[in-house]
Amino acid sequence: MLKIEDIYVGKKVFYKPPYMKTADAENGIVKSISDSGNVFVVYHWSDEPENFKDYTAARTSLQDLHAGWVIDGKCELYNKLETLKQFGLNEDLS
Repeated sequence: MLKIEDIYVGKKVFYKPPYMKTADAENGIVKSISDSGNVFVVYHWSDEPENFKDYTAARTSLQDLHAGWVIDGKCELYNKLETLKQFGLNEDLS
């Protein structure tokens, strides 16, 4: 589970509530964080992850979000600066 201070726009996360197997987790990208602490995540981006901001985000419970993406059943973590650079974002957009 992530903490709100670990979340930033562009962060690669995966959705996995306690009842779900890791292999079934859904990868996403954080689109926004509201002042009240709601996290909005884009899960579907038509093979254009760099354009994630153009897609609809789903409000997702922080307790069900985990850092990284699940690829082939394993969690892969990503460096914040590399991720922001990939999506053309500045570090101050959190």
